[in-house]
Amino acid sequence: MLRGPAFLLLLSLFLGSIACTSTGSVTEGRPLESPFAAYRTATIEVDAAGMPNGTKDGELFLAYLESQLRKNGLLEPVPLDRGAELILRTRMTPSHTAEDDVRMLVDFVDAKSRRTIGQITVTGNALGDKSAAALRAAANEIIGYMRSNRGAGKRAPAIVGAAPAAPPAPTATPGVYAAGGCTTTCRPDATSTVSADDLGRVSEGFTPMLREMRTCLDRVSAQAIHPVIILRFEAPGVLTQLRSDTGGYDDLACVYDARSRPPGLTITAPASVRCELRCR
Repeated sequence: MLRGPAFLLLLSLFLGSIACTSTGSVTEGRPLESPFAAYRTATIEVDAAGMPNGTKDGELFLAYLESQLRKNGLLEPVPLDRGAELILRTRMTPSHTAEDDVRMLVDFVDAKSRRTIGQITVTGNALGDKSAAALRAAANEIIGYMRSNRGAGKRAPAIVGAAPAAPPAPTATPGVYAAGGCTTTCRPDATSTVSADDLGRVSEGFTPMLREMRTCLDRVSAQAIHPVIILRFEAPGVLTQLRSDTGGYDDLACVYDARSRPPGLTITAPASVRCELRCR
């Protein structure tokens, strides 16, 4: 990985390559669920596989995109373990027409729930140095999309002297979490003993995954199916297995996508837990 003056020199050359004429495009693959104003910080994950110059292009693309996030006042780039609220996950994908210099998939992922809140495909085309100007054009398309979808959902400023908002009332029944017209119910199997606190954290923690499956089923008119997940926690309470039951729709890409990002929570003892989501 490049460091120090050599990296700064390459970054300077990368930025300077804009002298070439460049164009790009953006296509929304998954409608954005939350405005970008709902987030303050972000981390960028770049898969450099498929880039013309591999890791070198990946580092330059990352540095440029981070600089543009700051310059446009969109989000402050920070590492994931330092409080990033949003993940921008980018990866190259083949051009359908073979006419694009760069074609890239971008997933916007909520860092807390690990739920994908939107996806776009961007392209970058340039005359001359494709490995720099075309990637820069693609990065500009990402920034343009984020600026257009910053939204009106910006956090309201704190009111001096105002009383803090009351926390939500605790769920009366262990393992039952209700929000937004939907209820998640989690129950251990007959051989497992799970504390009320653990059941509460599991039901709340896996609700975003189940809601994403619910949205996926709605897209194929499967409203009568209630999504279910079966979780297996092994000693010392770490999730080792996750299966879904969506009435024969488990092979849908959006169900697989939801299932592939479980929250990183643990419980205090090994157990098998079944969770079901029902919406009004």
